Amino acid sequence: MRRDERKKINNKKREEPEAAGDVAVVMVHPYTILGGVQGLLRGMAEGVARRGYTAVTFDMRGAGRSTGRASLTGSTEVGDVAAVCRWVAENIKPRGILLVGSSAGAAIAGSAVDKVDEVIGYVSIGYPFSRMASVLFGRHHDAILKVSKAKAIHHGNQRRIHKRETVAKQAQICSWTG
Repeated sequence: MRRDERKKINNKKREEPEAAGDVAVVMVHPYTILGGVQGLLRGMAEGVARRGYTAVTFDMRGAGRSTGRASLTGSTEVGDVAAVCRWVAENIKPRGILLVGSSAGAAIAGSAVDKVDEVIGYVSIGYPFSRMASVLFGRHHDAILKVSKAKAIHHGNQRRIHKRETVAKQAQICSWTG
């Protein structure tokens, strides 16, 4: 292929989904206690917004300018995520909300999915699977596995989405009760 032909192909505009503007993406940052703040998701949020979606980031309790104190296990933060989703539903009024969590934010977001009817799906990026993470976030495993809404779990350094069985097995391996 000639250089000018490659340039023509690379310059073609990508087609974006028509319904993008109808979906809000609420992004949940990594563990506050280890320095997680909404700013860590800025690049992803900007990319989501460029594709026509409404991107919402926020600081969970104890992060950034947010008040309150972070919990050790993320249990109180689940209610905070649900509150943000309800605010988005009432004020932005999207057709649906996609919850996206990164690291420990993935565990926290996963536990909030079924708490708000307007949440239509869940994306986990780098879910924290390890024995130590299970001590802190193990109570979130079952909630995520029981979610009946659409979910995608990206874990590892390859582009792949894990099957439900793979996630269930990993959760069992990390569990203290086996």
